[in-house]
Amino acid sequence: LTGYHNLRGDPEIEYTTFFDFELELQLYFSDKSKIRHVTQFRENELYAYKDITNSLYKRIKILNLVNNDGKIVYDVIVRCIDYGCNIRISTQELLRLPSKFKSLPPQAIEVYLCNLRPAD
Repeated sequence: LTGYHNLRGDPEIEYTTFFDFELELQLYFSDKSKIRHVTQFRENELYAYKDITNSLYKRIKILNLVNNDGKIVYDVIVRCIDYGCNIRISTQELLRLPSKFKSLPPQAIEVYLCNLRPAD
């Protein structure tokens, strides 16, 4: 991906903007005083979480609330909007995402390929 432009007329964003954005996100959360856990959350809202496999902070969107005991939500299914994967995390891992990190569109997009045949 070298840039972004959609049909709504939003301004084009060059790849360096995505790189700079990711770097700024990591630098923001490297300051432990800025890490704020959330106590209230909603589906389709944007949050952050720390991926323990690579120690990167990622922007996420809550897709589903997992209700284990019928009353309290302990886990959520989220989509990493810049990486394209869905994962299940604890609600205790949800972090407040400042509004300046909500402005950039998701970097991951769904792609469907049609009329392809296997090479073998």
